[in-house]
Amino acid sequence: MIVPIKAEIIKSIQYWKRHKMIALVSIFPPLLICLLFVGVFQTTGIVNIVMVNNDTGLSSDSWTEKFLDVMETRTGTIPYFTLVPTDEETAEHMFEMHKTFAILYIPEGFSKSIEDGNPLSISVKFTAAHEDISKNVRLGIEARIYDFVKLYDLDTNARPGIVVYENLQNDSLPRSSYMMAGILVWTMVFFGLLIGGALGANEKEGGTQTYIKMAAKGELSSLVGKWAASIIISGVMLIILILCYVLFFGVRFPNAMSIEYLLLMFLALTTTFSLPGVLYGMRAGDFRLVPAPMITLSITLWLISGALNPLEFSAGARFFKYLPTSAGIQIMSYALFNRGEQFVQESSIILISWVSAVFLMFLIGIFIKKRKDNGASTAGSI
Repeated sequence: MIVPIKAEIIKSIQYWKRHKMIALVSIFPPLLICLLFVGVFQTTGIVNIVMVNNDTGLSSDSWTEKFLDVMETRTGTIPYFTLVPTDEETAEHMFEMHKTFAILYIPEGFSKSIEDGNPLSISVKFTAAHEDISKNVRLGIEARIYDFVKLYDLDTNARPGIVVYENLQNDSLPRSSYMMAGILVWTMVFFGLLIGGALGANEKEGGTQTYIKMAAKGELSSLVGKWAASIIISGVMLIILILCYVLFFGVRFPNAMSIEYLLLMFLALTTTFSLPGVLYGMRAGDFRLVPAPMITLSITLWLISGALNPLEFSAGARFFKYLPTSAGIQIMSYALFNRGEQFVQESSIILISWVSAVFLMFLIGIFIKKRKDNGASTAGSI
């Protein structure tokens, strides 16, 4: 069976070489995605920040309570904030796991210090998931503090205002850089689906499907060969795209480890998505029916997996984190920017589970088909 599979791989690669227009079609969408999405979107809306209030036991009209009310107002500068009160240990854990944008620390005696005209300093620890998030949250909090000071005339000689010390977790990551990590993952998924679909459709288009069915184990050899060829061709195409990403969009691989992670992501994601691509192409039998659904599916997965913002700050994170694309983005973010080390182990398990599931379904499909063929042979002999 190895010889027919090898022959199918060679035939599929030759098919790809002859149809250069398909290769151009496969390269154009990733470049267009980069041009349209990188650096376009801004973080707005309502966001949660954790509050550690050490100035407790005060009345509802204390300065601390008034300050917290202003922090949660729904007018003026966006984003708006919802304060989540908790203890310091829980706050630090939420911050580490990217479950909050910031930690607001209210010091003990804060209310009395304002009353005495010598306010204590407030400390705010901002996340730095990437440049826009940290910037928008920081400016939003500063705007609320300014509103509080102006509302109660605290910027007089008697009450000299409030001082905020910033404590960033690490250097801000520009949104465009973060999005390029996701685009790398999307490119792998897209190539697997599109190239697999194109190779799967070529038998019916070329009128050779009947010959494959007539050969011993011909369909299985054709499927496995096209699956392997999809991975090989996707690898070549990915190298070309990565060179474009490096030259035109500033992608950088900081060390050898990041390249190793890239290779592992490619093997896991392309292997996972090229098989359904080939199966769909075989069913469709026409390349014209391949690009649109593959682009739609891959972009949808990319968007809900944290394409624009880290998944921890997106709706439905608890569910969508189990997608292979989400796991891939988490791992590539760590590999390229050393962000989110705490998610690498979980994401690796998710990816391994998806790859294992694909191979398991492949084996089950072979077993079911074999039983059907044996049943048909028995019925024919009777």
